[in-house]
Amino acid sequence: RIVLSGDDQKGLLNKIISTLNKNNALIVRMNTEKISYPKSTQYISRFAISIRDENAPECLAQMVKVAGEMKLTFRYETS
Repeated sequence: RIVLSGDDQKGLLNKIISTLNKNNALIVRMNTEKISYPKSTQYISRFAISIRDENAPECLAQMVKVAGEMKLTFRYETS
């Protein structure tokens, strides 16, 4: 599972999905939500993905890069 959170930005989902596709990751499930606070809004995108073990390190490295470029918080879980 991959979770990204932060401010909404134009092209955000497109960039994430493109990065996953380039690394042959299949999106099994996706969820996005908007959480409003009195002074800000937080967007959270969750992806359950299926990826071959040999592709996972490069995919995660590229997702960290995308998160950094877009100033997002990134975390992942493995099963």
